[in-house]
Amino acid sequence: ELDGSWGSTDTSGHGAINVLLKDDLYSSLFTGETRYYNLARGTLAHELGHCVMHVGIMRRRRDRVATHLLRPISTSTFKIYEVSEWQAWVFAGAFLAPPATITMLKLKTLSNAASLYQTSTELMRKHLKRQKLDMEE
Repeated sequence: ELDGSWGSTDTSGHGAINVLLKDDLYSSLFTGETRYYNLARGTLAHELGHCVMHVGIMRRRRDRVATHLLRPISTSTFKIYEVSEWQAWVFAGAFLAPPATITMLKLKTLSNAASLYQTSTELMRKHLKRQKLDMEE
């Protein structure tokens, strides 16, 4: 069902929203297994962003087009701020590492920030760049 993705938001039906995660990621949320834990938190926050921002539009589009929406949509004709994946990653960064707290803590390095907020370094790197917050690698 995930077709190589770490997670997906399933908007089928009109009731509950289902978030799907790869088994390894899901398990690490409960065990704290370090290899996948930060990735799992970021992926889950990303999917939560879809739940908050995109379920309504996805369901309306699905009802009109009648396609299975777990498949990615080509975004080549969209501006970056119109891309739901980008929006969900922005949500994940802000949810897991609020910019005001990053500024308040005066963290020095990317790895310290990623460790403190329990995110992957890649998520933190992109989040800091979007927030125009400079930090040493």
